[in-house]
Amino acid sequence: TLSLNQEEEFHRPWALTALGALRARQDRHREAGRLLETAAHEAQQIEDLHAEAYALHPLAVSQVALGELEAARHAALRA
Repeated sequence: TLSLNQEEEFHRPWALTALGALRARQDRHREAGRLLETAAHEAQQIEDLHAEAYALHPLAVSQVALGELEAARHAALRA
């Protein structure tokens, strides 16, 4: 079960990013932002820089759509 937990931990940020990006395409930017923030945080926790960057780009796009320009700039710079 340890390896299954580790595998789940690795895939979770990617799954959250996919779901967040889908919500953004549905113009559900608040929900997308929550999912993508979580994805970026979890990727950071497991030191997966690629997954973190992959989550931060659509996060920035959703933040722009919400008018949160400073937050979007910060997310884009982190990516």
